[in-house]
Formats: sequence, structure tokens, C-alpha cells
Amino acid sequence: MLEDNWSKEDWIAFYVTCIHCLYLYLERSLVAFDDEVLADRQLISAAGGNEDLLNTLKTFIKEVDANSGECTKQQVLDLYSCPEFEWCQDYKTKWRTQRFKDVAAGLGLNRQG
Repeated sequence: MLEDNWSKEDWIAFYVTCIHCLYLYLERSLVAFDDEVLADRQLISAAGGNEDLLNTLKTFIKEVDANSGECTKQQVLDLYSCPEFEWCQDYKTKWRTQRFKDVAAGLGLNRQG
């Protein structure tokens, strides 16, 4: 990009572009970038790469949020007791609860307590 053969006009255009970008940043701050594909990939990753688990966690989290907004650790662990999640039965409790917390955070519901 920055080769020795840039003309004076090339450098002026480069500096003007930089100044324009800085001006927009100072005027508007960072502009939010909506990338649904990336968000979906991050949620699937948060669910251990399993789309069925992601859908189950999302449904449960939305129900909890719509009701009291609270659930017990045992309620979260009970989600993993169905046959389709047999693959993660031997995973540690911390892994299973962390999947729940990560998906909840990815959905914008990051509550502590």
C-alpha cells in the first residue's frame, strides 16, 4: 500500500481520507455493526457447538426471563437430562452451567446472583 512511488496527490488523498475517518469517529463515536451471522456463530460456540443444545437453552432462558428472571442451578442441570444430550452427561457441572451462562450473556441477559 505505501510504496515509494506515490505521488503528492496520492499522499494528499490518503491523508484526507484519514482525516475524514477521524472526523466521523469523533463526531459519531463507534458505529455499531450488526452481524447476525457472527452472533449466531458465537451463540452456537457458547452452546458447545451443538445447535440442539443452543435451541433448548435459548427457549429455557427466554421462559425464565419472561417469568421470574431467576432459576436454580438444578433447573439448568435438568436441561441436560434428556436423551439428546446424552453426549454431555459426563461433562462437569461447571461446563454445563457455563454453557447456560454464556448463551444467556449472548442473548443480552447477563444477570449475576
